Amino acid sequence: MALELTWSIPAVKRRLATGEIYEIDWVCTANDGDHSSKLSGTTLHNADKDAEGFVDYNSVTKDLALSWVYGSIDKAEMETLLTVQIAEMSAPSTGSGVPW
Repeated sequence: MALELTWSIPAVKRRLATGEIYEIDWVCTANDGDHSSKLSGTTLHNADKDAEGFVDYNSVTKDLALSWVYGSIDKAEMETLLTVQIAEMSAPSTGSGVPW
């Protein structure tokens, strides 16, 4: 199986009175069928309901929220880190233990 990278958003924090999203929790999971690994984090956003282009909480899609995350982190670096981790799991270059 080829390496599959999946981005998800398990939670967002918002201001109830205004619908402003100010925090997004994200997860990127890598899976090659035999091994899996994930990275996760939180991005902070300065939402302003009076700003041009503001999107209210009820109108935000997963793809839009992911685009905000990608604008706040280095997506390519995260995916590279996971790819390297899976490659190391598939063909380890180090080991641990005792010789007896």
